[in-house]
Order: sequence, then C-alpha cells, then structure tokens
Amino acid sequence: VAWARAAGYFVVYVPSAKALTLDSSYQKDEASGKWDTPEHAARLLRWMLAGNEAAMGAMRVKAPGGEDTSLAALAAEGVQILEKGGDPKAVTEAALAALGAVRDAARSGTHKVLFAIDEYNALFGPTDMHEVLGARKRAVIQAGDTRVGLALRDAAAATAAGATFVGATSGTISLSPKLSAALGGEPNAFAPETAALVRKE
Repeated sequence: VAWARAAGYFVVYVPSAKALTLDSSYQKDEASGKWDTPEHAARLLRWMLAGNEAAMGAMRVKAPGGEDTSLAALAAEGVQILEKGGDPKAVTEAALAALGAVRDAARSGTHKVLFAIDEYNALFGPTDMHEVLGARKRAVIQAGDTRVGLALRDAAAATAAGATFVGATSGTISLSPKLSAALGGEPNAFAPETAALVRKE
C-alpha cells in the first residue's frame, strides 16, 4: 500500500475486513435481497478518504441522487448522513457509488488503482448479525450477503476494470470452505468474485 501510494496509485485500503462483519445496524435492501450495513459503509468511506482526499476531490462522479459532485464530497456526505442519523440506505449507496467510481477511474485509465484488502477471508464468513426467521429461529447473516461485503470481495470486477487487487488472508480467521477451494482447488472451483485471485506464499 505504501509503495503504491508513493508510485501514484489510488489505493482503496481496507486494513480489517473483519471490522466490516461486526458492530453495525442492518436492514434488508428489498431490491437486491442483500443487507445494508451503514456503519460498515461509513467506515469504508473513511478508509477511502484516508490518503486519497486530493485525488477524490478532483474526481467527478454522479451521486446516487443524480447530481454531479466530487468523490470526496460524496464520501464525506455519506459519513455525515450516518453521524446525523439520516437514511441508513443512503450511506450504503454512497459507499457503493464510491467503489464504482474508483473502478470507473481504473477502466478509463485516469488513475492506476490498487484494492488492498487485509483479512480478505472474513468477507467469506459469518457476521455477528442475525436474521429473524421465526419465533425461535434465527439465521446468521453472511458477509457476502451484505452489499458492502459483496462489493469489496469482488476481485473479478476490480481486475476487469484494470485495477490491481490484493486480497490478503489472515490465519487468525478461518477460511470458509468456498474460499479455501477457490484458492487451492481446481480452476472451476473458483467463485466468480474470486476468479482473479492467485495464491502467493
């Protein structure tokens, strides 16, 4: 990450994917069937702003409402919405729009982009959130069933846009069977979002 920043990359650095599976309010997004986790979205926006504010200030994007703004303003507004108790869905939408804008910048060649995700395997495991299924039944919500988690673990979309993607797994977090198979199994064992990953010792 330090090398890439010094070399002029726009770096989306997630120092702890595990942090994006804990301690958030959550509500289901009816359109996608996935979960909005506004505290996770705001944390991601803060991480994106750290070290990228100048570049994000120069990047023009369409906000979820359709207005033209800078990527820095979009990220800052998403964080402020959460802090002011506004619409939680808007915070998630801002984070997803910011990720999309960075992929677009890589695709257009205006920026060299690196996605670096520490504890990447946490995005393939459970969260500490539960969906109520009945009077005595709950189901654990998986990280891949949150909109932020699903977007961040998608290595294939990032590399297809021309970005570099590093997913560093952590030995303190057990690998999900799906990710273990993807990183060490046959090529057809790869999930679509991990197809760009290659194991490195």
